[in-house]
Amino acid sequence: LLSGMGHRRIGFVGDESAPHVRRERLLRRMLGQNGMGMRSEWIIRASAAGMGDPSGLGVPDGPTALIAADDAMAQSVLRFLYDRGIRVPADVSLAGMDDIPSARLTIPALTTVRHPVATLVRKAFERVTRSSGTTRKAVRGPFVVAPELVVRESCAPPAAE
Repeated sequence: LLSGMGHRRIGFVGDESAPHVRRERLLRRMLGQNGMGMRSEWIIRASAAGMGDPSGLGVPDGPTALIAADDAMAQSVLRFLYDRGIRVPADVSLAGMDDIPSARLTIPALTTVRHPVATLVRKAFERVTRSSGTTRKAVRGPFVVAPELVVRESCAPPAAE
């Protein structure tokens, strides 16, 4: 979505937890596969004490979009940006992950990635209960369930420079 809107400078916001680090690595890989990189200064580390300084936001060479490691983090970023007069999506687009219920209630409503939990649970249950003849045998190995992009108000094409 973001690259399709014209964003080429995309940053990441997350903490040091394993899930956030995994999502950061995946984002870096995906950007690299699409001929885009992510500068280290576009990675904003957040913790219970607060957020790192996103000094590149709002400057001509800074990121035009941010992806937060999860929706709760994205909501914190939204507030952080608002407090500094940085408008979403006019100045920077923002997307999260997980589609938590409050994501649609933020202003602007948060663009996010929804993981089809019901489908994941059903597939996992099917694997555990799958029968092989008269004996039940769990099927091993990964399975893939595609996430769904939920486009809301927090993403727009980058402002003309």
